[in-house]
Amino acid sequence: MHTTLDVLIKGKGANVVYGKPTDSVYECVLKMKHARIGGLLILENKTIVGVFTERDLMLSIVAKKRDPEKTLVSEVMNKEVICVKPTTTTEEAMFIMTEKRVRHLPVLEDSTLVGIISIGDVTKWLSSSHTKQAQDIDDLIKFINSGYSG
Repeated sequence: MHTTLDVLIKGKGANVVYGKPTDSVYECVLKMKHARIGGLLILENKTIVGVFTERDLMLSIVAKKRDPEKTLVSEVMNKEVICVKPTTTTEEAMFIMTEKRVRHLPVLEDSTLVGIISIGDVTKWLSSSHTKQAQDIDDLIKFINSGYSG
């Protein structure tokens, strides 16, 4: 099955929580906490300029004893953001996430942000698709074993 990311976005919704480069790390952490997410896109004039994650918080703020209220997110965000298209398959997304060691993939359609897919979204999809597949196989086995006599 080659499910594309647009299907996952339709299922989870296209709402994207984001920060601005001028936000403090503290403000961004509050947004992440409120939305219960582990990463935040940083946008400037609707253009992705970075991504800030829990890992960035740990390595660039906590480990270096920086003040999150005085540090701008633009100082510690990852500026190399890997983006994908809505037609990217879940399998391709998993490969990219594994290969590039990222947990969040912004999804762009003609340079317009249409959503974001996290490793959690892909895992949830994978889990539900395997559950459905297992149920379909179980139903087929029951049908075959029921002594169908055409």
